[in-house]
Amino acid sequence: MSSGLRFLARLLHLDTDPLARKERFPIEDAAHRGITLRQLLDVRYIIYQRCKAEDWKRSNPQDTEKPLKPQDVTFYDLFENFIKPVNLSNDCSYVELIASKPQRPQWFVSHWWGESVLDFTKCIQRHARDRKLGLDTVYWVCAFANNHHREEEEVGADLKETSFYKAMECAKGILSILDSRAVCYTRIWCGYELYLSFVGFSKKYDVYSVAKDEFDNVIGVVRLTHVPSNVGGGFFFLGPNLSTKTFPNIVMYQRSRCEFG
Repeated sequence: MSSGLRFLARLLHLDTDPLARKERFPIEDAAHRGITLRQLLDVRYIIYQRCKAEDWKRSNPQDTEKPLKPQDVTFYDLFENFIKPVNLSNDCSYVELIASKPQRPQWFVSHWWGESVLDFTKCIQRHARDRKLGLDTVYWVCAFANNHHREEEEVGADLKETSFYKAMECAKGILSILDSRAVCYTRIWCGYELYLSFVGFSKKYDVYSVAKDEFDNVIGVVRLTHVPSNVGGGFFFLGPNLSTKTFPNIVMYQRSRCEFG
C-alpha cells in the first residue's frame, strides 16, 4: 500500500489491518457486540483491499464465473469470504476481534444479507449524520455480532432468548436498511423485528435505502417523536430532491423544521 493511501486511511480513522490491532476481547452477551460506525468503515476498507487481491468468490453458485467487485459484495459474499473464516479460526464473533470492551447497541439494524455491503454502509453513514450521531455510535448487525459457529447457543429456540431479541431490547431504535427490491420485508425475521419495533418495544423506527439512480443517493425515512400536525403517521422523508410529487401522500419538511426523537 502506498504512503498516500496509508495517510488517507489514518485521516479517515481506518486501519490498514483492523484485525491486527488488538487481542481478542471476549464479550459473553452477544447483544452487546454492536459495531461502531468507525469499525464498519474499517470493514468497507477491507472489502476494497481484499476482494480483488484475494480473489473473493460469489456465494451464489449461479454467478461463480463472474468476477466479484467490491460494489457487488453482499453480506452473503462477505460471510463466505471473510467473516466465516475469521469466526472459525478464532472461535468468536468478528466484533470480539476488534472491540476492547462490550459495545451496547444504540440502534438495531434489520436488513437482508443479499444487499451490497457498501450500500449498507452508505445508509448507516447517512443515518448517523441525519440523527447527529458520531463515528462511535454503535449499531447491532448480526453478521458481525454472532459467532456463526455457535449459532445454536446464541440464537436458540426461545425467541426472547435470542441475541436478536436481546439486542433490540436494549437498543434505542430499530433501523431497516432496504435493498432496491425491499426483500427485507419478505423475510420472516425482518417482519418479526418490525413487529417488535412497533408493538413489542415501541421503539424509534427508521428506514434507509440507496436510490438506484445515476447518483446512488441515500434516502431515509425517520419516525419522529415530535410530529408536525400535517405529517401523517409521524414519518419524515430525507433525501436529495425529494418532493410531494415523489411521495404524493407525504408532506415534505426541511430538516431544520423538524426535531428528531
